[in-house]
Amino acid sequence: MEGMAEPVASVEATAHAFMVYFAKFPFARDLTLNPLELAKKAFEVSAHVFRPARIRYIDNALGFGTRFAIRLENGVPVGPPERERAADR
Repeated sequence: MEGMAEPVASVEATAHAFMVYFAKFPFARDLTLNPLELAKKAFEVSAHVFRPARIRYIDNALGFGTRFAIRLENGVPVGPPERERAADR
């Protein structure tokens, strides 16, 4: 993937980021058993969001190592996947 990573801008967005993180990694909730310690640590960490501009993938069903790329703008694909040649890599 290619794109930009940037800090999450608001408290609401940060809370949402942590909710999504805990939903994906439930074991991480165990780290929050001490709320005071978590609050201290939360101020030392900044959540970031990654906005992909290009996603590359391989489809071996079309031949070993057949590569494609999808360009995105604002999270939306721009056109169909494009097949990559060895010279494109």
